[in-house]
Amino acid sequence: MQGTTEHEQQGRNASIDVLRAVAILFMVLVHAAATWMPDNASRTSPLAYFVAGIGGLAAPMFVVLFGWGIAASKGLNAKKIIYRAGLLAVCQILVNISAPHLFDMWTPGVLTLFSLLYLTSPWWTQTAHYPRAEKLAIASLILLPFVMYDFMGPSSWNARIETTSLSMFVQHLLLTGQYPILPWILFALLGAHLYHHPTSSSYRMIVVGGLLCCVATLVYSIVSTRPWALATDPTGNAILTFFPASSTFLLAASTGTLILWMAIYERIKTRHMVPLGNMSLTVYVGHFIPIGLFHDWVDASDPIHYGLILIYTFVWIPVAYWWQRYAQSWTLETIMRKRISS
Repeated sequence: MQGTTEHEQQGRNASIDVLRAVAILFMVLVHAAATWMPDNASRTSPLAYFVAGIGGLAAPMFVVLFGWGIAASKGLNAKKIIYRAGLLAVCQILVNISAPHLFDMWTPGVLTLFSLLYLTSPWWTQTAHYPRAEKLAIASLILLPFVMYDFMGPSSWNARIETTSLSMFVQHLLLTGQYPILPWILFALLGAHLYHHPTSSSYRMIVVGGLLCCVATLVYSIVSTRPWALATDPTGNAILTFFPASSTFLLAASTGTLILWMAIYERIKTRHMVPLGNMSLTVYVGHFIPIGLFHDWVDASDPIHYGLILIYTFVWIPVAYWWQRYAQSWTLETIMRKRISS
């Protein structure tokens, strides 16, 4: 999501903006598919697996890029951290209000996670100075669900969005919500590591190992007839579960994110994608408004929805281009970059 800093504004990294653009397109696609996917669509079809894979990479990529942005920060002080954390928390409430069919008003989401990561960044960014401790922390967070899965909340969407008390809000924020800091801080640590080590021969070995593990879980899925991943219900009885995040999901998402990083960083700088990456936070908040207004507008059994999903996803590329060209000051990114005195 938004990790834009003064350091980036002085010389933006086009590859990071392209990665942000890819992440927001993934996010829009999975939300549009979850809203308008035909009712008779198979959950085990290649299309369903494709949507599940896209959805499984969207949020992890955002958190990785947020971690990268924090690591790249120069000049963040306590006032800026509090200001940006507060703004992100407010944006999460706007998202919840825009899509009441998906969230309670106070449901912690990915923007609340970013808010908490901002507030804790003075501590978790210090792991970059201790490479072995950083790698151990990442590995431990991947394995965390094996130890604490029973404490990470039920595999039920309603249970993870219901927020009827302050104690429930805190529980969701830390462990039982959609994007609790444990174990999602894993991806912020990975992003900080990628900032300090953008290219590494060891990444190829990690990707190969991760892919082999993914293939092993896929084979097990076929043999056991248990779904590998579910497109429209990421809380179901699958091998890879998003809510709560299973260890197999965390490993697969980390592997997929590294693959995209290696494919795009310092290789692909598509200028048409850069505006979308520049205003990923604005698009993330804004894309929920039509979804909230028209989630039950048309018959969900109509196959024309496949085209609607794709059009709604890719229309944000020209929208972002024209928005940035003619109304750049009217973006959440501009508000995020507001200068706060020391």
